[in-house]
Amino acid sequence: MIGGGAAETVDPLNGGTQASPWHVGADLTVNEGTISIRNGGFVQSVRGQAGYDGGTTGNANISGASSRWQMLSHFSAGYFGTGIVIVSGGGLIESTQGDIGIEAGSQGTVTITGANSSWTNSGYVVIGYAGTGRLEILEGGSVSNTDAYIGASNGGFGAVTVSGEDSYWFNSGILRVGRDWYGELTIADGATVEADGGLIIADQAGSDGALAIGAAVGGPAAPGELLADTVAFGAGTGRIVFNHTGEAYSFDAAISGAGGIEHWSGHTSLTADSSAFSGRTYIHGGGYLFVNGILGGNITVDGVLGGTGSVAAANIGATGRLTPGNSIGKLTVLGNLAFADGAVYEVEINDGGDTPGVNNDFTYVGGALTIGDGVSVSILPANRTDDGSTYAPGTVYTILTADGGIAGTFALVKTKMAFLTPELSYDANNVYLELALNGGGGGGGGGGGSSALDIVGTTDRSPGPP
Repeated sequence: MIGGGAAETVDPLNGGTQASPWHVGADLTVNEGTISIRNGGFVQSVRGQAGYDGGTTGNANISGASSRWQMLSHFSAGYFGTGIVIVSGGGLIESTQGDIGIEAGSQGTVTITGANSSWTNSGYVVIGYAGTGRLEILEGGSVSNTDAYIGASNGGFGAVTVSGEDSYWFNSGILRVGRDWYGELTIADGATVEADGGLIIADQAGSDGALAIGAAVGGPAAPGELLADTVAFGAGTGRIVFNHTGEAYSFDAAISGAGGIEHWSGHTSLTADSSAFSGRTYIHGGGYLFVNGILGGNITVDGVLGGTGSVAAANIGATGRLTPGNSIGKLTVLGNLAFADGAVYEVEINDGGDTPGVNNDFTYVGGALTIGDGVSVSILPANRTDDGSTYAPGTVYTILTADGGIAGTFALVKTKMAFLTPELSYDANNVYLELALNGGGGGGGGGGGSSALDIVGTTDRSPGPP
């Protein structure tokens, strides 16, 4: 045991208090002390424990290429006390099982930072069992294990941050974020988290879990990547937070269960079949969500919704925009679609014909379409440069079809195409756009509303997902 403020150093280059290799032959416990393994030093123990006793703080620093602490069994940081472990500069930890923040009142932090720095487990890891546990994988560090539990037991708080290019967390089993209590996982700045057995958020009733791409709160950050086939919400309160700076970020896991999706910032494409998702998606102002697969549940849009896939139902808020396609394309709403007062329906067109989804943006609604007061349609040329002079006079585009009927009309149709006058018309189930050459000079028209030439705040979808 290392305690009482003692410090042990294993340093074959500069000498230390212990020779390298140091084969302890028993458990090595650091209570109110420090162990430093550096410059290729090697320590082997049965178990390794930093901060075992309550009221103590144990520190472990493993730094430098090939510096290694090898445990033949279990490794813990913060069993009853506080454990702080830093692996840097190519250092390594090896264990059969890892626990950070085990008992109530304990606190553990493990930081793996820098290229070739790693923590390898042949079994599972727990971050925040009944105590507080934090795992940081930064700047090219890596961690590997079978299953992982973040916030594993009643009262446990677990937080994992994986950030920085080439930072990698490999889970060969299931990754649970908030199994019985609170867990959060943040993937940012080019880092990767792989979960071969899938990811479960808020597994048990009473738990709380969050997966954040970019930043969990506050200003956005560059996104990281999740490699998992499935993300399932359990019986607790779970959410996925997209708060990133990416302009073409793809999230490819199939989402299921009754959690929440919060999209705050960035351009995100959902590509998988998430028809088994039954929760709520909220796109905040500044967020761009492109559904290019299938997304169940209900979507509230105060930002931008687009894509070529299918959504179960959507409500476009007063500051929201519906923009079918990634450029020109078709978006399907399987249920009802509603535009609140002040919302915008944005339609791209080209001069190649009048096929919906090919020559113009098109939304198919399987249920009813409801259009509030003051809802506008913005007409954009797909290439952003056409002035309308090459379009065939009298071309009629079908821009919306609702099998369940249409209630209300659009108040305004707007364009910056100088040589076209746009007009809207309706029948029981369709909204049509006709573009007439006006002989020069700008213009706009209405269909149940007034006209305008300028488009304020139109959506630039060019940097969006391909």
